[in-house]
Amino acid sequence: MLYNYQPLTDISTSDYAPQLSGGKALFRAKVTVKRGPAPGLGGNWSTKEAIAYFRANGAGVYASGWM
Repeated sequence: MLYNYQPLTDISTSDYAPQLSGGKALFRAKVTVKRGPAPGLGGNWSTKEAIAYFRANGAGVYASGWM
């Protein structure tokens, strides 16, 4: 799920192909966050990108984080 509560922030994701092997799965998504200047303070837009992931097996998710 993707939630964005800040009016001058744009968050988007793009999926990578899931990898399945030996009863385990790896899911990754590229997350891009574009943040605008603070109201009344000025500044520039900035962009950050990272890869979010989680690993799962038959029992559920056993690892998650950022690459």
